[in-house]
Parts: sequence; C-alpha cells; structure tokens
Amino acid sequence: MFGLLKTTTLEFIGMRPEDGGVHSFAFHPTRPLHARAGQHGLLTLSGAGTKAFSLASAPRDPDVLIGTGLQSASRYKLALAALRRGQRATLHGPS
Repeated sequence: MFGLLKTTTLEFIGMRPEDGGVHSFAFHPTRPLHARAGQHGLLTLSGAGTKAFSLASAPRDPDVLIGTGLQSASRYKLALAALRRGQRATLHGPS
C-alpha cells in the first residue's frame, strides 16, 4: 500500500501542549530523515491505524515534529496522546 513512500521507524520523544488546544508530538527517526518544508507523511500507530500529517519540524532538525488537536477523541488521537517515551511508530513519506 505504501510502496512509493519511504518507510522510517520513529521513536516517540514527547508531547507538549501549544496554544489553541493543539499539541505537538516529537519523534526521533531511527535513520536520518531528509524532509523539506511543507512535506507530509503517513504516521502509523500500532493498533490505531494511519493518518496523514504535515511535518512541522525544520528541514535540518534531526527529529520529526507534528501538531494536532486531540478534541475529536478518536481511537487514533487517544493512541497518539497515550504514547510513552521510547514507543515506536512508522512514518511513510519523505526519504
């Protein structure tokens, strides 16, 4: 299904609240990720599914940053909010 996209394993670093009910989620890739501003990826969480996110991290930042609101309380958002440091996710997207 994701054959044209590069797959990268990410390790969860942490979450922090931002303004307006948004939370940022930081992940460390297990290999260098070369993303450009404006690119997006498909983030897969074990047991919760896959969602598309714009990458909010700077192109030269070694970590991957995404932002989202958690108000929907969907199964995916609950799993995202419940991540613990060191847990893994999969990103399909930029190389």
